[in-house]
Amino acid sequence: MGYSIKHKMLILQKVLPPNNRPVHEVSKESGISVQTIYKWMQQVKDDTLEPGTPEEQIPRFKTELEKFSLLLESKTIPEHENGEWLRKNGLHSEHLTLWEQELAHRMADKEVDIKSVQQENKNLKNELKKGPCKIFCVNGISN
Repeated sequence: MGYSIKHKMLILQKVLPPNNRPVHEVSKESGISVQTIYKWMQQVKDDTLEPGTPEEQIPRFKTELEKFSLLLESKTIPEHENGEWLRKNGLHSEHLTLWEQELAHRMADKEVDIKSVQQENKNLKNELKKGPCKIFCVNGISN
């Protein structure tokens, strides 16, 4: 899977002047092989640097809605066509697993938020039942 031109340039910016950081250091930091970085440096020198994969096609740049749509679509693909579908969409099966986990965590977080809002709403209703004087007097407002 390729890198976007923006990502390539961000990496190259670290190893080319004026920064001149060691390639092995940037490689370790970015997870991009030393050979790949040297290849990009040569391509810059030869003016042949390819744009690579557009960011919107790189899995980590997908929006939550795109991830969710792909997850739903993946469930409709027959098992024997899975590999082809993954390649066509520039994905690995690990992406789908990770996205399912992210979705489950977000849904759990939303559930907690909903419960706390429901509890707060219940408390406010109980306060209202006690009468307006109780609420306004507590807040320093009296009639």
